[in-house]
Amino acid sequence: MAFGIYSLIALIIPVFMTQPIIFTASGDFFAGAILFSLAAFIKIIGTMDSGSNFSSMGASRLMSFNFFSEGTLITVFFAVALITGTNNPYTTNHFLISHPLSNLSLVHIFAIFAFFMIFMYEFGKMPTQSEGNQEMGMIDSGIDYEYSGKALAVNKWSSYMKVYLLGSVLINVFLIPWGMSNTFPLFFLNALTMIAKWIFLIIIVLIVDTSLAKLRLFKVIDYLAVAFTFSILFLILSEVIA
Repeated sequence: MAFGIYSLIALIIPVFMTQPIIFTASGDFFAGAILFSLAAFIKIIGTMDSGSNFSSMGASRLMSFNFFSEGTLITVFFAVALITGTNNPYTTNHFLISHPLSNLSLVHIFAIFAFFMIFMYEFGKMPTQSEGNQEMGMIDSGIDYEYSGKALAVNKWSSYMKVYLLGSVLINVFLIPWGMSNTFPLFFLNALTMIAKWIFLIIIVLIVDTSLAKLRLFKVIDYLAVAFTFSILFLILSEVIA
């Protein structure tokens, strides 16, 4: 079910084109954030149903950390709506393209920092988490601990989809809103544009991941609290400037 929810989110946010497609009129930033939370809730419920101690530990950690991560996501989207006058991701993209100086504003920089930190958390590359099946580092790995075969493949695929969707919002709405075409046949070049944008984002992630030493697991809350603080500052500044 989580896989289906992430597939629906892909039709709501600008993943491949900057013009609305089917189902876009029925969803916006907040709908996407709520669907992300719903998918995480469904995965946690499925994990708790397994009865495994390791899976329950991973689900407990995920619920604790999602308290800040989901709040940061919603706060950033809410502040964007205050600035652009809409919470539609496509309209936000067009606003940032037509107002280039807005990308250099302090408000926008706070938004990028907050969203990037959440992306690093979801990517499993933040400097406070080691991905794997070791007990001290298990977060997402604990969710998949009791799955095998096709169920494990679908569960992993849905996790990768979530990372790609959040990364697409980061690079197409906040970081690099330019370079996407909506006219035939130029929109076929969007695939190459997305590959280039993702290579740029992955290089940034690798620099951060290899430059900072890993901290202990309980520091994840501190990391997410900083991201949440950035989102709150972004919200305050957007209201003051408005």
